Amino acid sequence: MSHAYDRTALSRGTMTSGIDLAQVAAARARLVELGEDLPAPVVAAEPVVSVRVCVLAGLLAGLLVWLVR
Repeated sequence: MSHAYDRTALSRGTMTSGIDLAQVAAARARLVELGEDLPAPVVAAEPVVSVRVCVLAGLLAGLLVWLVR
């Protein structure tokens, strides 16, 4: 692209800082289309791992690191 084209595009508001606003609008429209095709998120009934198990695993890992040091 030439500088004259960039200057004209900036003055018309069709390009800002090297970004073509028409391409941005097309990308947003495509994202909306993709969003409509996505299924609704699934909410888990209960957590996969309990907090107690995570705490115990962290304590075990900390103990092992402390023993190896």
